[in-house]
Amino acid sequence: MSSKIKELIIRYQSFIKYSIVGVINSSISFVIFSLFVWFDIFVVVAQAAAYISGLICSFFLNKFFTFKDRKKSLSQVLLFILVNGFTMLTSMGAIYFFHEILGIQEHIAYIFCVTPIVMLLNYSGLRYIVFTERHGKGN
Repeated sequence: MSSKIKELIIRYQSFIKYSIVGVINSSISFVIFSLFVWFDIFVVVAQAAAYISGLICSFFLNKFFTFKDRKKSLSQVLLFILVNGFTMLTSMGAIYFFHEILGIQEHIAYIFCVTPIVMLLNYSGLRYIVFTERHGKGN
């Protein structure tokens, strides 16, 4: 592997780890979302249930794997909930916009429209608000 690639991997290590955790959380959420849609539950409710289902897994994997944060802090849990609450509301608005207003099929909207928006917002919130003490610049 070239030194440039190694350098990029080291520089963006936390985002790469966050992305791996995101695949796990998104898979869990997608299954929950699909089950709710299969039972013909309104997509906004399905999105909320899907998002919440990945939340607990996300906290622990991001805390210990992505950001290697070992401190115990109630304020950190509250900040995590606030950041994810904001991104959950954003995801609900986004699924409504892309599916109900633009008419994009709900699974396509979920994967290709909502997920990238939520991923960038949530990573930024976790990195710069929730798990701030463990990072140097560029991680």
